[in-house]
Formats: sequence, C-alpha cells, structure tokens
Amino acid sequence: MTMPNERYNSIEYTRDFLDNIIWGKLECSDEVIKEAQRCARHFPWPSHMKHVAAACPEIFGNGKSTDWVRDLEDFLYLIANDYVELSHEKIEWQRNDYRRRARELLGYDR
Repeated sequence: MTMPNERYNSIEYTRDFLDNIIWGKLECSDEVIKEAQRCARHFPWPSHMKHVAAACPEIFGNGKSTDWVRDLEDFLYLIANDYVELSHEKIEWQRNDYRRRARELLGYDR
C-alpha cells in the first residue's frame, strides 16, 4: 500500500530524475533527453506540490518541509530554470507568483 508521503516523494524524486537527465548527470540518448525536457516543462515544482498536498492531504500527505533552506533553493532553481512563455499575462502572473513566494519564504507575510 502506498502511503501519502511516499506518493508525494515519488513526484519530487521524478522531478529530480528528469533534471538529472536534462542536465547531463545521466548518460542518455538525445531522444531521451528531448523527451525528458518535454515531460519536465509542465511538471509540478516542489512549491506547486506543497499547495497540492495542502489541498489533498489524504492523497499526498501534508507536504510540509521543515527545511526552509531547501525550499528557498528550490524556489531559486525554479526562477533560474523557468521557461518564460511569450504571453504578457503569463509573464505578469509568473512575476506576481514569484514575488508572493519570495515574501512567503523570507517570512515577510507571517
């Protein structure tokens, strides 16, 4: 039987696995790398999964991390590697989401 925290962790580990393929940490064919990039493009980031876990704790556990440094690193990694789409609304939404998350991680909204 799969426990909620195991389900949550499997998504986090899958994201790490895709990143390892994309960044060349695992030796793979160009076809596999391209497929990993396609899968990772809209794959949920840790910050997204925390919201999902909070909304569905019976499925994903509580998703809470006590390691705020890891949360901040994940957030900065998200910003550094995010694909910026061309629509103005998407860019504005991303900026506002990043600002909200940064304030949350730095404790300004507590």
